[in-house]
Amino acid sequence: MHNLFLGTPKRMMDWWIEERKITKKDFVMMQKMADKMVVPNDYMVLGSKIGKGFGHMKADEWKYWVLVYSPILLKAVLPTEMFNNWISFVNACRNIVKPSITFSDLNDAHQFLQEFCNECKRIYTANVLTCNMHLHLHLCKTICDFGPVYGYWLFGFEQYNGLLKNVSTNRKDSFETTYMQSFVQDTFKGDYVNAVLQCPSQVPFLPLLAKLTATAQPSILGNEPLPSFTFPLHIKPSSAMSNVDYSHLLDYYKVTYHIPDLESYQFPFSSFSFVDN
Repeated sequence: MHNLFLGTPKRMMDWWIEERKITKKDFVMMQKMADKMVVPNDYMVLGSKIGKGFGHMKADEWKYWVLVYSPILLKAVLPTEMFNNWISFVNACRNIVKPSITFSDLNDAHQFLQEFCNECKRIYTANVLTCNMHLHLHLCKTICDFGPVYGYWLFGFEQYNGLLKNVSTNRKDSFETTYMQSFVQDTFKGDYVNAVLQCPSQVPFLPLLAKLTATAQPSILGNEPLPSFTFPLHIKPSSAMSNVDYSHLLDYYKVTYHIPDLESYQFPFSSFSFVDN
């Protein structure tokens, strides 16, 4: 999370501003373009932060800037060489942040990150390069060891910290009590509504409430089960058990399952009562 979205995008934006590759007029133009963009409901809208020079941006906001806004807004602002280099970083991020990632996606992402870092060394001055960029080249191995980044990045943790921060308190003791009261109320709101709607006196209002209720739309949350083709297990070929060990296994099955006439695979008289090796 911090390696991809809070480090490199901010570093590159600071350099573009410092070297006047992006001016105040460019920010105004990009803000007007962003205001006209229609993004899906599940996507974050950056509001006026683009026009204000990306001040106080969080990692989650940088993520949407990289993946959604920057490929469109930077095309008319940056020199072609710098823009193409930036798109290599965007393509790498698009592969890495998928809820499920294949080895092919991972190899493509690593190649894009290599191209981005090598071109940065050629296009920009040395002071734009950071240790954070070097760490990009180790993400491939990290994902191979621990799986997709959705399993261990900190977006959910920091979002929950934001919820705690917004809890209204009197700035005194017993914050835990205040928070738990609010938590319990929110938890049982649905139960209360269902209990009220099941009351016979509320039946005439059900059609009206149904019209006013928005239909839930499925959304990708990032914690769905991975498909079977993702990181497939490398299963070793079947191997036969030695005859010495097999005799002990056969005796164990006879005693454990109370089947004294259980047969060996070597002399099976019945296809349903022998133990395979």
